[in-house]
Amino acid sequence: MFTLAAVALVAGGCSAEDPGEPAPQPTTHSATVTLSQTRAAPDVFDDVEECSVLDQALTGQEFPASRKEKTLGGYRGCVTDKPGFGRVNLSLDEKGVDDIAAHSKDLVDGTYNDRRLVMDKTQLGGGQGDCAIFIDVNSGARVRVGVVLSAGTTDEACGFIEEVMEAVEPHVPRPSETG
Repeated sequence: MFTLAAVALVAGGCSAEDPGEPAPQPTTHSATVTLSQTRAAPDVFDDVEECSVLDQALTGQEFPASRKEKTLGGYRGCVTDKPGFGRVNLSLDEKGVDDIAAHSKDLVDGTYNDRRLVMDKTQLGGGQGDCAIFIDVNSGARVRVGVVLSAGTTDEACGFIEEVMEAVEPHVPRPSETG
């Protein structure tokens, strides 16, 4: 949220030094700008190239290069599809892990490298092989890595996405680095 407050004072009339004829007084402008960013993610993720991070995490697994995708729920995201396997995505999100959608019923809290994680095993669209892990950055930012398998179980999807998360996590800013 950006807050902008500006005050401009313009005085006219007689000066104390020269009584009599009204004369304009010097104009004084004073402005106060307060920036309160609840959209922490753009600044936090300035040095993160989301597609490069996802591609590195999937090295050796025969996925095509990922592509930018803005419909993943975060303000920046990438996705790659491997025929016969499924879709893997990574998104940089402007919400903390505490803000995971209320529709998520099957959440598992955890940690990795002293960082808070939340695994979401909630089924999407009736599918069985999907899973996502949210990596904590700060109260206004998180990284989501997810998979939807072409065939398979939620447990298989979660096992796979845990491996991807372990490769992604070192590229994500730590909470202590984000203020």
